[in-house]
Amino acid sequence: MGRPLPNVRRDLRVPNYTGAPTRTNTSARAQIESANRTLALEVRKARAAQFVLELEGRGLPRPVAEYRFAPPRGWRLDFAWPDRLVALEVEGGVWTGGRHTRGAGFLKDVEKYNCAALAGWTLIRTTPAGLLSDDLRAQLATALRS
Repeated sequence: MGRPLPNVRRDLRVPNYTGAPTRTNTSARAQIESANRTLALEVRKARAAQFVLELEGRGLPRPVAEYRFAPPRGWRLDFAWPDRLVALEVEGGVWTGGRHTRGAGFLKDVEKYNCAALAGWTLIRTTPAGLLSDDLRAQLATALRS
């Protein structure tokens, strides 16, 4: 005969999200969270690529992604045009209590933005949803042409 069918009850472990956490439950949650982080990263990369293409389509220069503007501090600007001292920061997690809206993260961002301003940078802020908006592109066009 062929190979025996697997014992579905034993081989297919469905996490029990209603009960106390079990090892299988914790492992499944970690795998789901990891997959969600990977998916979110891919969505951000795709949105950033589309943003750069749209800028170039409008005749605006290509930004430098993750530009280090204060090397001793390790601070990075999401998008920067260093030759014009213009930067764009994308503030994620606005509605989910992300890093930019929680106390410690917010205070670190204030310090970073003040340092950029004192160094002569024009800083424009947006959310992920606003990254592809006409308003943002108009603001960037104005900043880059001045």
